[in-house]
Amino acid sequence: MKKMFLVIPAVLLGLLSCGEKNSEQTESKADVADGSVVAAPLTAVSAQIAYVDLDSLLANYDFYIDRNAEIQEKAQKAETELTNKTRALEKSFTSAQEKIEKGLVTRSEAMELQQDLEKQEQSLYEHRDKVQLELSEESQVLMNNIINNIDTFLAEFNADYKYSMILTTSGNAPVLHADPRLNITKIVLDGLNERYAAEKKSGAAGK
Repeated sequence: MKKMFLVIPAVLLGLLSCGEKNSEQTESKADVADGSVVAAPLTAVSAQIAYVDLDSLLANYDFYIDRNAEIQEKAQKAETELTNKTRALEKSFTSAQEKIEKGLVTRSEAMELQQDLEKQEQSLYEHRDKVQLELSEESQVLMNNIINNIDTFLAEFNADYKYSMILTTSGNAPVLHADPRLNITKIVLDGLNERYAAEKKSGAAGK
């Protein structure tokens, strides 16, 4: 029997929020010999970049901590249930084998026992796969909610486009080195936790 295990994503990679300041740019046009016009080069925009350390954010984001704990608890209960059912089925196999070896059942009865145990085994495997799929889906939904929460917060936090781009960094992220003054993880984390605390208090916390 294979033991069930749950892999829960611990790292969420990618660009969280990216925007460019909406500034009006005037295109100067110059006539050319054949009567066509050519637009002047666009003026370069001075970019202000910041980043969020996702590993640190997830480790301290109360919403993630609470929801992940719930999923882990379900996974542990499912693991215990599967282990108990597996042991019970193994005992049934052993008991049936002993009866067959001692000649305590007829050939047709032995075949029925075997077929019944095989059905139980198949049912157990199907149950295991179903539970694993459900837990995996819950984990993915949790990650989707976190992405949505971060995106929503950053859209409001950076509504004035103070930052032209906000990146994310973690163990495998492409940001290899950056000025720590560009790290806005604490600001984002405090904002997210304040929102979650308010939603939790009002009973409107999303799952």
